[in-house]
Amino acid sequence: MRRLVTTGVVGSTYNAVVRPSRFVRADVARASGSLGATVSGSRRLLTVFVVNLVIYAVPITLAGFGSTFTATAPPSAIAAVTRVGGLSPIEAWDFAQRFVQNSLYISLGAALTFLAFHGSVWLTRSSAGVLPSLHTVVYSTSAYLAGVFSVVWFIATAPSVVVVDQFVLNVQKRFIYTLIDATGAGLELPSGRPTAVDLAGATPTGQLALATLVVTVGYFVYSMYLGSRLNHGASQTTAAITVVTVGATPAAFVLGSIALTLTGGSLV
Repeated sequence: MRRLVTTGVVGSTYNAVVRPSRFVRADVARASGSLGATVSGSRRLLTVFVVNLVIYAVPITLAGFGSTFTATAPPSAIAAVTRVGGLSPIEAWDFAQRFVQNSLYISLGAALTFLAFHGSVWLTRSSAGVLPSLHTVVYSTSAYLAGVFSVVWFIATAPSVVVVDQFVLNVQKRFIYTLIDATGAGLELPSGRPTAVDLAGATPTGQLALATLVVTVGYFVYSMYLGSRLNHGASQTTAAITVVTVGATPAAFVLGSIALTLTGGSLV
């Protein structure tokens, strides 16, 4: 049994890196069955997502990624359980909070990706059903989007890649300020406007991390294209529209944050 599980993990990893078309492809004929088959298939795919979510979130949480929401003492229930197991209640509460944060990021990303992806293939009348979209999003986010988040966390926390960290932050700030200026909102981020960063000062580790980030983003974008083409039978043009739609979700999120700020909220 252990050998079968190991073989499956190795095979999936190999397909994700070398054969992304096989990794993302869904059994469309099986996915287009009855309502019962759709519910059963959705349950199976969501189980796959939850398992992969735990596999993603636990290691990066153990590595120290994420931040706690509050500095309050752990709830009595957690304290009681951890004492039975001989663990520190404070450390367990800290881990639980960071685990939830890391899980929420990828879950929100997956939800937005699904809405954009399936909405696009549905509006372009290319949809083969919900399950092909769910399969595409579950596998692409579990592998590629989780990889993007992991690399970003590493860049943000590793002391040896501080130059690349500044570069990535400035790219994000330029993107946000482009939308702020386009809407005429007149808002300012607490960290100010972006400044030029010379990547010549980046360490080899930082250069490798940046290259890994670019490649992983490329894999994620390509998986959206493959999912549209293979799982929905979309044309190249329609698949490209789907990729653009998914790529526009960060802009929609920022625009929503701007609108929230202008009505009394805070800019994320």
